[in-house]
Amino acid sequence: MQDETLARPATEISSAVVSASVTAARPHIGYLDSLRAVAALYVVVYHAVSTAAPGGALPGALRPIGKLMSYGNQAVALFIVLSGYCLMLPVLRSGFRLKGGAKLFFTRRALRILPPYYAALLVSLLLIQTGVIRAPNPLQDPGLTNMMHAVAAHLLLVQNFVPFFIINPAFWSIAVEWQIYFLFPLLLWCWRKIGGDRAAVGTMLWATAAAFLLRRTSLADAHVNFVGFFALGMWAAAHAHLQQDPADKRPALPIPTILAALSLAFVGVLAFESGTKVNGIWIVHDVLGACVWCFMLAALARPGAAVFRRMLEWKPLVSIGQFSYSLYLIHVPILQIVWQHLIAPRHFSQGAQFVSLTAVTLPLCLAAAYGFYRLVELPFMRMRPASRAPAAANPA
Repeated sequence: MQDETLARPATEISSAVVSASVTAARPHIGYLDSLRAVAALYVVVYHAVSTAAPGGALPGALRPIGKLMSYGNQAVALFIVLSGYCLMLPVLRSGFRLKGGAKLFFTRRALRILPPYYAALLVSLLLIQTGVIRAPNPLQDPGLTNMMHAVAAHLLLVQNFVPFFIINPAFWSIAVEWQIYFLFPLLLWCWRKIGGDRAAVGTMLWATAAAFLLRRTSLADAHVNFVGFFALGMWAAAHAHLQQDPADKRPALPIPTILAALSLAFVGVLAFESGTKVNGIWIVHDVLGACVWCFMLAALARPGAAVFRRMLEWKPLVSIGQFSYSLYLIHVPILQIVWQHLIAPRHFSQGAQFVSLTAVTLPLCLAAAYGFYRLVELPFMRMRPASRAPAAANPA
């Protein structure tokens, strides 16, 4: 059942009560950092599995680990849902509008995303061109013309649309998220016009339908269904931080029950899926996973979830989450260096290759990512431009 507060247009919810976590000064929500850390660490191990055992087919007792670590898209889906969630929080504080306007929003996003991304792109290019690492996909032609096209696509963040030479296999999702940012003002406009529930569900439906229609085309890697995941994150933020209208006597949305049902369906699909990008089953489990992340975030903000929040706010995990973007950007070249120069020449068994690669690479990636964060990412985070426009009235 829809929450009436969100189902109505934002201009009509003047009686909604905004929770203290939204109206107060912007808080630091530790468990969100922890979730970013979990997603980033999963991606590192996922790429370790795919490096040591292409296709994720680890032998013997490691086979279940290989299966468990074969869903890298789910980690990216969690990143996208978290992005929609976090970007929605200041919007809730500003009356469902972008404080300072779209120009300030895009400026802040550019300062936050682009400098570390371009620095990591340069590092990857230098390592490939100097021969320190081989091209991520040796079947592709690393010739000069192809490389120039690839660099141009990566600089413009459209590499997910074009089948050029892969510079870093992790970078496709940066392009997807960057493109979604340009739709954020439109999503907010829809939110104000038709209400949050309708906007989120409608976006999820058309984005999923578009992904199915494009799955047999060269645009399959555009991952348009991720736009729906972002909208789900926005919806989760609103449900987590906007209390119901006291005049609304209908029961609240049973978020824990829905989360449990979605989780069972999600695990069932993952257990029995045998699909490819052609038949589209991957879209089904991506969508189910995004719904699970959405309802998990909404559930974690509820008063009864305090014990789970405390478990997630384990300080080492929160700390890793703070530089998880840097970890995501630079882990692939480190994996390739360790694999090519340390693991592969020793001709270990496939299982031993995975274990040794993970054991050596994970601490190296964490150390290098923290250094990258301090040198490249953090200085630009401190350059956050301030809004000159007064904040809109809170919808309270």
